[in-house]
Amino acid sequence: MEARIVERTVGGGFYPARQLRREELLQFFTGPAAALSEEQRRAAVRLVASRDLVTVMTAPAGAGKTTSLAAAVAVWSGQHTDIVALAPSARAAAELAAATGAQGQTVARWLFKEANDPTPVLRPRDAGYFRGEVIIVDEASMLATADLDRLTRYVATHRARLVLVGTPARSVRSTHRAACSNTSS
Repeated sequence: MEARIVERTVGGGFYPARQLRREELLQFFTGPAAALSEEQRRAAVRLVASRDLVTVMTAPAGAGKTTSLAAAVAVWSGQHTDIVALAPSARAAAELAAATGAQGQTVARWLFKEANDPTPVLRPRDAGYFRGEVIIVDEASMLATADLDRLTRYVATHRARLVLVGTPARSVRSTHRAACSNTSS
């Protein structure tokens, strides 16, 4: 499975970033996005400009990943892009949905619906590799390998994009150690 994931991601997925139009860029400096830090704005612009099959965004807890995602989702929505917001747990999916305005659900539920519904989950398009659909997975480090395999197969088959969001492993371990040491006190 891991070899298939790497093969799909590397073999079918790296493209030069597209140049954003002036109107798209302005959206990162107005409205709610005006409050973004420079790093958050840069991350959001990179997400929207990317044409890669899989894009990964990592940062420590509290760095503003969800805030950056919300800004990117606002631009994608303005482009009439279909967005699916997923997370391993229902609570994380609800938080992602509340922060971004995209409909959130668990990875397991979405994969079940995708496997058992003969109609496409995302609307079809004809031209180009990247059709415009974006599947966001928050807390991606919690994904089972089998689920990541199914997600990468889906985006490769349907010419969609997958955005994996999470906390670097070192920060997760540090947080876990701190939580464990606080619990034992």
